[in-house]
Amino acid sequence: MKVAISFAYTVAALLFTTLSFVSLAAEPVDTTTKQPTAIYYHADWCPNCQALSPKFEQASVDIDGLNILVMDYTNMETTGKSQLKALELGLFEQIANNRHTGFVLMLNRQGEEVGRLYRTSSTDDIRKELSALAGES
Repeated sequence: MKVAISFAYTVAALLFTTLSFVSLAAEPVDTTTKQPTAIYYHADWCPNCQALSPKFEQASVDIDGLNILVMDYTNMETTGKSQLKALELGLFEQIANNRHTGFVLMLNRQGEEVGRLYRTSSTDDIRKELSALAGES
């Protein structure tokens, strides 16, 4: 019963909310070319996210050649919007298999997982990993 109610709320959120994309990147996600992607699994209430967010925001500034998608699981509305955006980008499998928050999933150009970043990562380490993913190292 809980699954059916949860599903109904998710469908309602998808149908009755306007599509907006929350990204920490300066530019919108480029859906016309296959670029490496960093998916940040976030929720405002998540302690790991509260530790990771400032480091990730600082480290991800001005990295070209990298899509950054924030999967915001803070509430039903933000979850629905994030899931819609992931569907548009062809990333549904990646988000369906990763329902936890507080980490960054790094995908290469083929959409394969190549690493993860956690709250224990330093800002410098996050920057190095994202730059390497983007091919800027």
